[in-house]
Amino acid sequence: MFAEPSASRGKKKKETREVDGSDKKEVQRATRAQRRQGGLRRGADYEVEDVAASCVPVELAEAKASSEDEDEEEEEEEEEAETSPKRLPEASVDEESDEEIKDIKSSIRSQLLSWAKDPGMPMDEQKRCVRQLLAQWHPDKNRHIGPTATRIFQFIQEEVERIVAQLGAAADAAARH
Repeated sequence: MFAEPSASRGKKKKETREVDGSDKKEVQRATRAQRRQGGLRRGADYEVEDVAASCVPVELAEAKASSEDEDEEEEEEEEEAETSPKRLPEASVDEESDEEIKDIKSSIRSQLLSWAKDPGMPMDEQKRCVRQLLAQWHPDKNRHIGPTATRIFQFIQEEVERIVAQLGAAADAAARH
């Protein structure tokens, strides 16, 4: 009913490999010929459309001819769009994001100050909380809001430096009296 298990583990017989290997070599030769004909070299920068145009098989040439008609229509639409007046981006979106950033900064500032002024919180715990806050707003972890995350991350760093300097100056003043 079932075939016997074999020790080949899916390996192909030598005859099959030779046939497949010859096909592979033919494909490699054809690819090299296309590269030489098109002047393509490894490591060079090429535009995708230019490379695709030089490597288009004959079967796709007919499809390309029909797509050229579509390209002409798209170009006409683009020209019409260029002649029409362009809309300016709405300023309210920027204002809203600025308001959000201000709210975030004020809440972070108050949180940092509460940690700094909490007498029951050890210094190690304060540092751990600041590191967690920095990690939460790190730009690499928030790529979807990249510029905003960068601004807030820098704000946190500056605010921590300011608070540490302020507390250091207060401690120096208290030591003098």
